[in-house]
Amino acid sequence: MYLLALETATPVASVAVYRQDQLLVLHSVHSQRTHSVHLLPMIKSALAAASLTMRDLQGLAVSSGPGSFTGLRIGLAAARTLGQVLNIPLCGVSTLDALAYRLRFTRGYVCAMLYARKNEVYYALYNCGEGRISRLTPLQAAAPQRVAEELAAYREGVLCVGDGVLAYRESFSRMENLTVADGALHLPGADCIAELGLKMLREGRYNNAFELLPEYVRLSEAEARLKAQSSGGI
Repeated sequence: MYLLALETATPVASVAVYRQDQLLVLHSVHSQRTHSVHLLPMIKSALAAASLTMRDLQGLAVSSGPGSFTGLRIGLAAARTLGQVLNIPLCGVSTLDALAYRLRFTRGYVCAMLYARKNEVYYALYNCGEGRISRLTPLQAAAPQRVAEELAAYREGVLCVGDGVLAYRESFSRMENLTVADGALHLPGADCIAELGLKMLREGRYNNAFELLPEYVRLSEAEARLKAQSSGGI
């Protein structure tokens, strides 16, 4: 099986091509411009580097959130379009799951955190080990101090990973039971999206182009304003 994976929920957009469990190509770019500028050229370049065409693809995996609302929409729109045109299955992979997957060979608790703006992080807690991850909490958004207080209950220690913990390092550095992962591990990457997506495909957990939905976790600013207006808050 040839699978194309897209990660656009974070500042570093990436594209990966896999053949079964083998990584063939991984391209990434960090840019202040919207991912829409780079995504299609990256897809074309990755397929060319793997000596493949769109018609060779048999599955797609894409980060489904949480993360940048704009980035998620770009990646999901591209995945839906390709899935519909090529008539191949799609997998939406949680961005936090992919981030925690970087630490799948670490034994113990891992907290994956992504910068969410508004003095918040997206986060979830995992149990990792032997190449596997198990999510213990729902995907959530909260203030970093609240997350630190929640993690304080895990006396065995928690390894924190993601640009969320880097953005609010002062909130976590005071906690003796929390440690921060090495710098190279703080982004999920399309390779992690691909490997989790392959597992989902084999288990029959996939969608068609019309069923794939983002996991925003919290309301967008426009939705929050509309909700406040409808409830008389503004």
